[in-house]
Amino acid sequence: MKLFFAYRIPEEVVGSLNDQLEECKKSYQYFQWVPQKNYHITVFYVGEVTKHKVSSIVNRAEKALFESEHTHIFSYGLDLFVSHKITLYLALQRNKMLESIHAQLMRAFVHGSSKSKQLDYIPHISVARYKIPSKQQYLHLKKYMERYEIDIDFPIDSLDLLESVPNGKHPIYNHVASFKLL
Repeated sequence: MKLFFAYRIPEEVVGSLNDQLEECKKSYQYFQWVPQKNYHITVFYVGEVTKHKVSSIVNRAEKALFESEHTHIFSYGLDLFVSHKITLYLALQRNKMLESIHAQLMRAFVHGSSKSKQLDYIPHISVARYKIPSKQQYLHLKKYMERYEIDIDFPIDSLDLLESVPNGKHPIYNHVASFKLL
């Protein structure tokens, strides 16, 4: 089973985000849009584990997150990640508490994690994927995203451990455990 830690997005915020993305979805219909029910903020990817290791992972996470506090998050705008595909995502403002929780999970699950790895955390909500376009198309898309405004904010008061189950184009995320933040 593939596990990861993530913050779930409240339903009313998911609806608002989807409404604000409507124009973008019409302009880029050929993108592979992430279903609303799959919106989340990934904090730490655990990876493939056997079922009997889940309780150990939950225990380690409870210890790592024992003093972690709730926070509030704000959107920053749309942007792109480029790897073997492009990922369109909603960038979120940097947040010390989110970065601290990520660092705590890194220390709990990655032996010898360096400080530089901890600084790489970029809180975001993936909203679409597409093949890598031509350079001209990419620059046009980048310019479009820079002008596109999305305004959401919401509290984060718990962290979830989720299982990703392949299901055709879009995975299903099954809830495994929740960790309440102070």
